[in-house]
Amino acid sequence: MTTRKQKQRTATIAAEHMAYVGPSLSEGRLSFATVYIGGYPPHILALIEKEPWFKQLFVPVSKMNEAIQKTKEPGELMNILYNKAKEV
Repeated sequence: MTTRKQKQRTATIAAEHMAYVGPSLSEGRLSFATVYIGGYPPHILALIEKEPWFKQLFVPVSKMNEAIQKTKEPGELMNILYNKAKEV
């Protein structure tokens, strides 16, 4: 039986693990499928500040596979954002 504290800890950990599902960016700025734990590094925060839509390409690890599939489906928001990110 899972305790309440275990469920809260699992939820907190899941919320802190975000995966980037956009394309790799030039000069090693950001790589596809990179997982960030407990927040984003300063260069990513600067990118999100400049391009707020970019944050949508970071998804909880538990939804990573689903999000990657959506980046491949024409017309899906994730596909549109993925292609837009190629220009950054």
